[in-house]
Amino acid sequence: MKSTASVLSDNDKFLIKICSVSVEKCLNILGSSKDGLSDEDVIKYREKFGVNELSKKEKKIFFLNYLIDLKIRWLFNFLL
Repeated sequence: MKSTASVLSDNDKFLIKICSVSVEKCLNILGSSKDGLSDEDVIKYREKFGVNELSKKEKKIFFLNYLIDLKIRWLFNFLL
């Protein structure tokens, strides 16, 4: 049987490391602080990773969906 250490990925090992130290040391390892990111860091990370938002899906109107469904059912019945 393999030991747990050999199965863990580098990310798993890193997570275990930061979870096993004090809050202050963890923040230091992550390059953060209790106050969060500075304005300069926010700008830097937005340039590097983009904004932190979910993409928006185009919403269709319920009535339009109903009409499309009705049309498909009518066409299906017509073909049978």
